[in-house]
Amino acid sequence: MGSRLISSLARTPSRESGIALLLVIFTITLLSIMGIALTNSTHIGSQLHRSFVDRFRAELLLKSALNVGLELIAQAPPEPDPPKDSWGLFTSGKTVPASVLGIEDPRLEIGLEITGENSRIPIMRILPIPGNTRDRDWRDILARLFSGLGFDNDGETDHTGLFGDRTFSSKEMVGNLIDYLDDDPTSYSEGEFKGLEQDLPKDYFPEKGRGPNAGGGGLTLDELAMIPGFTPLRLKAISPLITPLASIISVNINLASPAVIAAIDPNMTPEKAQAIFDFAHGSEGPFGPFNTAGEGVLSSNFPNYQSLKASGIIDDKSTDLRVTAKVQFSDRRYFARATVRRGGLQEPPEVTSREFFG
Repeated sequence: MGSRLISSLARTPSRESGIALLLVIFTITLLSIMGIALTNSTHIGSQLHRSFVDRFRAELLLKSALNVGLELIAQAPPEPDPPKDSWGLFTSGKTVPASVLGIEDPRLEIGLEITGENSRIPIMRILPIPGNTRDRDWRDILARLFSGLGFDNDGETDHTGLFGDRTFSSKEMVGNLIDYLDDDPTSYSEGEFKGLEQDLPKDYFPEKGRGPNAGGGGLTLDELAMIPGFTPLRLKAISPLITPLASIISVNINLASPAVIAAIDPNMTPEKAQAIFDFAHGSEGPFGPFNTAGEGVLSSNFPNYQSLKASGIIDDKSTDLRVTAKVQFSDRRYFARATVRRGGLQEPPEVTSREFFG
């Protein structure tokens, strides 16, 4: 009995030391976890603070860049729009050194782009107008644009999940767009232009009556993604070439891209469209009422130039402009976009819409 007691007393310190060791290990582990959590929290807080500061700076810089664009527009003569005038230098977008705004930051890049909204094809013009055939002209122009971009042969299948592997042609896309824009529930059908509104689920096209003649609301290009045929890849290709503004009624021949120029006239070739674009941006451009050389270029390369000019489909000036500013830090990019309406010479343009994103 005595020996068992002695043995038990001998083992007691060993158990206590084991428990103490476990407590020490647990404490060290807990402190390590707390230290790591504190370090991560500090790092995340620092990152959030930097992100907030960068975003705040970006918004201020974007507003400054937009104001620079507005000032350039105000200084330019109202018509015609030379691609080489004060704001025409930014039609393809240019990087503005941050030092111009008094900022020295190697992470910072500022971009500015100014384009005429009527350098694009106005899709609202395709809405049928009783007693007027002008909508058919624009309808055909839009279909030629889609066809020129290769939509009849690109193999893009329906992305809405409603029509399986069906591929929509350029004219079917236009028919579907008319169905989306008009205020009636029936499918558009004229020749090869066939919509499919009656084949869609009920109320698939919301807020009917968006057009200028139906008193509806505005349209954004993002909405086109729900229309059968307007796949993400196709929408990406056409977005720089079309405008949803109802106020646009013509295409500015001085600022339009070769793809848009080629779509305007059914007898236009890509080579002739490029020749027109090159003249507008060359030393003898832009086209205008007093440019006799330009008139000769248009007459020789634009088969239906006179009739298109008389009908107001083409013009040589822009009233509504789009100003896009970009601010990029090393790892984030921010954008601002404003639509403006020009006044007279030295008059500030009117900002009709403004949005920030990024």
